[in-house]
Amino acid sequence: MATTGSVILRWTCSIFLVSVAIWSVAFSEPGDGAYIFDKASERVSGEIWQVENTERYQKITLRDVHVNDERINSEARTLILSPAFPPLSIGEKIVFRCNLEKPEPFNGFRYDRFLASKNVYATCFLKEAPLVIGYAKPTFRTKLLSVRKNFIKHLDSTFGEPQASLLAGLLVGEKRFTSAWDEKFQRTGTSHIVAASGYNVAVVSAIMFGLLTYLGLRRPRAFSLILASIIVYVILAGADAPVVRAGVMGVLVLLSQQFGRKTTMVNVLLVTASTMLFINPRLMRDDIGFELSMFSTIALIYFAPLLEQKLKFIPEDFSIRESITSTLSATFFALPIIFLSFGQLSILGPIANLFVLSFLPATMFFGSIAVVLSYVNPVLAYIASAPAWALLNLELIMIDALAQLPYATILIPSSTKLLLTIFSILLIAYTWRKLSRKTSKQ
Repeated sequence: MATTGSVILRWTCSIFLVSVAIWSVAFSEPGDGAYIFDKASERVSGEIWQVENTERYQKITLRDVHVNDERINSEARTLILSPAFPPLSIGEKIVFRCNLEKPEPFNGFRYDRFLASKNVYATCFLKEAPLVIGYAKPTFRTKLLSVRKNFIKHLDSTFGEPQASLLAGLLVGEKRFTSAWDEKFQRTGTSHIVAASGYNVAVVSAIMFGLLTYLGLRRPRAFSLILASIIVYVILAGADAPVVRAGVMGVLVLLSQQFGRKTTMVNVLLVTASTMLFINPRLMRDDIGFELSMFSTIALIYFAPLLEQKLKFIPEDFSIRESITSTLSATFFALPIIFLSFGQLSILGPIANLFVLSFLPATMFFGSIAVVLSYVNPVLAYIASAPAWALLNLELIMIDALAQLPYATILIPSSTKLLLTIFSILLIAYTWRKLSRKTSKQ
């Protein structure tokens, strides 16, 4: 039975979440005053805050932006597309000329609101590489990201492609697959595995716990190291909404265990969501990653235990039943967002995730060992990389094979998106209620 404090916490967080939902719908539309646009061929400078590499260009987010040497809103950022070479790094100060444009919606996607949730209010495309004019003062974040860059460098020297790209995505959320591979991940519903998420945080925590237990560390010291590893990993992985959500939840669970406070995952989820939305209310409406991670977590807390009761015929060996239950639950609850926000639905998603996810913990464990050994002895690292390489290759073969199957993905016509969204919500409610009734009778 829930304590009075727990009930108060739930009601407080719930009221806050409802308030944020109302605000995000009614008042969160960015005004034109927030944008920096209609600036043709202006001299723009700023500090690189984030870099995402693709085949043809670099997606660079600038902060501390100056237009014609005049500083704009200190919180506003600019997204630029720059040639892939030469590679640019976080912390570099650059200058260039371009036509700053206001982000616009396209194909029913509110791109302007999505970027506004990340404080980005202008975009531009560069035909030529910008000029590096200096470097920002090193911060804790830039130092950690420098470690990340060096880690990826050692990873690339140990593994070949495309195995290296998959491992970099698993370990630190590096997104750099070719467009052909990106399409294969989308067709099989496995794109989330190459973007750091709650699953990756859970694996990192489990690996750290197992390692520290093996070394015989006492609980207080082990607690501090696991806590630090979660925080560091969240920063190294880019601190996107899903990984931040998982990191905050992991930290809260650890704190409750350390100080002997009983807690439930519902309370942890409510506090996590409230904290993230207090910092950035636009996440609720304009960040699909945040929405998917929250819906999936709700599914794992409430729906998965009910579904597992109906799947008792599946063996528990090697956590097979748990994997199937978790995959089906998360996918089922994500349907409304998939129908409303994406133009396609992967039919093979549950099957692909079931096969691939079962190998990921071992892949991350052996891959991490190989990369760490590369700092000591490259030859030893190359030998030790064999198990991880075999697992990575197996996962890529499975994804490639499933992506080749006909009708792996169903395209969703724009005219049916809203109808399918409503239908999926009603289906979830009906199934949830039916399973709850049957479970209560048993």
